[in-house]
Amino acid sequence: MNIINKKCSTCGEVGGKDNCGFYRHKKTKDGYENRCKMCKKKYDEENKEIIKKYQKKYYQKNKQRKKKYQKEYRKNNQKRLKKYEKKRNSKNVKCLSDKYVKFCLKQQFKELNLIITPEMIKIKRQNIILARLEKKLRGGVNRNKQAKSIGGLI
Repeated sequence: MNIINKKCSTCGEVGGKDNCGFYRHKKTKDGYENRCKMCKKKYDEENKEIIKKYQKKYYQKNKQRKKKYQKEYRKNNQKRLKKYEKKRNSKNVKCLSDKYVKFCLKQQFKELNLIITPEMIKIKRQNIILARLEKKLRGGVNRNKQAKSIGGLI
């Protein structure tokens, strides 16, 4: 098989692997899916319920093994995960989803049962961004810890 081109087993179209015509799949001989991306998406959409049932059944069957693996992975890769989390959070400073901001508002005002408006979401988003930037400028020092240390000096 040519390294550059691959034929889709569903539609028969030839596409290049370098230009992302096929998804990666480590269990196949050449390392790519046998269907092109378009056919794979179409198949996944048509069989959404079947795939969901299978994944749920697999998870229930392997729940303990998966939890054990995840715990062990987190234990062995703390530095790597911390680095990844830091990188991810720095990216997300500018693009906080409405869902996340709404969640933050609900957490903040649990007892009040407020109706959250788009204006509230916009303002809260700006507050979160400012707080994160402030923390970054202070070198990661928490405002509360710094306030307590200053209060202790005075």
